[in-house]
Amino acid sequence: MARKRAAGGGRKPKGVTADRAQLTVRMPEDLRSRLEAAVAQRQKRKPKWNLTEEVMARLSLSFRKELEERRDPAVRALCYLISQVADISSSFAHTRGRTWIDDPFMFRTFKLAVAKVLETLEPAGVAESPVDALTPTNLLFDKYETVEKAADFAAATVLHPLLHPSPLLTQDQKTRLRNFLPDAEWLLELMEDTFYAMSDARRDLGIRQKEPKS
Repeated sequence: MARKRAAGGGRKPKGVTADRAQLTVRMPEDLRSRLEAAVAQRQKRKPKWNLTEEVMARLSLSFRKELEERRDPAVRALCYLISQVADISSSFAHTRGRTWIDDPFMFRTFKLAVAKVLETLEPAGVAESPVDALTPTNLLFDKYETVEKAADFAAATVLHPLLHPSPLLTQDQKTRLRNFLPDAEWLLELMEDTFYAMSDARRDLGIRQKEPKS
């Protein structure tokens, strides 16, 4: 007698992992053809890339674009300028089969070029600390006493979730936060945007999650 396969048993479809929910969609043939063409192009660099990965990458990009559109216009402009510097650095790195992010020479070139762009755009005047407008009991008071301290604080605020990601809040935790903060929705949205954006950043930069220090 043939043995019945257990529910959920058997080989998993290519590109589907245990932490992904299945979603069946119908799409126009021309759109599917464009996606398949994009997959074929991407497979030249990533042989294991498939249609599922392509769709997920494009969905993720659309959410990232929404986040970018909400940014301050000056920030968007700076991101564009920095991307231009990266493109120039990348073009030279490709001549020896590397990218600017993993080529020490081109990465340092990129870092110094960005610094020069920012120095050119830096406003004139004295860099006065904003602590005069804060009370000594304010949580940010000692973080902004000097430019160096403020820079360390800003860098740490960005690098910690990049290198040490925390899981998203559970529904129970979200409910408790909403009860504690009546206007908590904007904070929850920011936390989710940051979580997914940092996940994309780690993937694109080839960064592995760092183990917590003992």
